[in-house]
Amino acid sequence: MLNLGCGNLKIPNAVNLDINPDFEPDIVWDLEKLPLPFKDKEFDVVFGFDIIEHVRNPKGLIAEVERIGKRSVWFCLDFDKARENWEADKTHVSYINEKIWGELFPKDKYFIFKISNALISVKK
Repeated sequence: MLNLGCGNLKIPNAVNLDINPDFEPDIVWDLEKLPLPFKDKEFDVVFGFDIIEHVRNPKGLIAEVERIGKRSVWFCLDFDKARENWEADKTHVSYINEKIWGELFPKDKYFIFKISNALISVKK
């Protein structure tokens, strides 16, 4: 399993990747830098928790994850916040709402779940 942008949420027995070395990830990597440093279908599962809004090229990152992972699981919390709230966090570079999420994760390729203020997509 690969855990993208792990931050403090490090998953045991997974490869934890983050841009910030202070989190002590297994791999320090900027998700803006594509391709990712992995082989095709190297991971059974790639996990991305609240990272899509932090990259300038979400479609490129998703395509790259599809290349390196057999399955992927994506989470986005607070997707329905006002744009002003997203812009207040200077690490947010891509605005995500439910419509954009649906465009990024088409229903023919992903199962999409909406739970409270979270969106979850799982590769079919």
